[in-house]
Amino acid sequence: MNVGELLPDFVGLSSVLTGYDANVIAPPLDPLDDNTVAMQYLRLMLAKADNEIFLQTLAVFREIVAGPPDLSDPWNWPGAKDPDFKPPADLTAQVKAQILSDPDMAAMSRRMIRLWYLATWYVNEPPDFAGEVVSMDAYKQGLAWPTFQAHPMGYSELVFGYWADPPLTAGQTPPAPRISGAASATPAAVERGGKQRGGV
Repeated sequence: MNVGELLPDFVGLSSVLTGYDANVIAPPLDPLDDNTVAMQYLRLMLAKADNEIFLQTLAVFREIVAGPPDLSDPWNWPGAKDPDFKPPADLTAQVKAQILSDPDMAAMSRRMIRLWYLATWYVNEPPDFAGEVVSMDAYKQGLAWPTFQAHPMGYSELVFGYWADPPLTAGQTPPAPRISGAASATPAAVERGGKQRGGV
């Protein structure tokens, strides 16, 4: 089985289940290439989920999108790339009727939703606290963060120690980066635009 052939169905169903545009959850020109978060999730589902039910869920979705109008390319759905994207209403209705009405496929769909939002695979269904984070990239790109309008806990694009400086006001120049300890970024790295990250 070619995993790449399953990706459009996986991303399309994920888009309907999460409400996020396929171009947001699985950018077609992702810099991580074959190691995109979508591919990580798809491989994890194939390795750890009940394959019979998972593949059945994707097959039912494939049948839904193959009918007129052809919606087999989730990256080009009507309204894609619109900030207020909503999956096509008739597609959503068919997913509810054909997938979410089946107890096994509905449980599989909930696992997919948790993966996209929390970047965590829970061993038990319903989930308990025993879960494994898929990867650091997946954690940072979890849909929970933009939904909550927050950044991932324990991660920031800002320089370590940024909280020690008061916020800038209009017309102020940012202070030079603070460098401390032997493990810190070198001044040359900072000048080249390198980022220094620290643990929490």
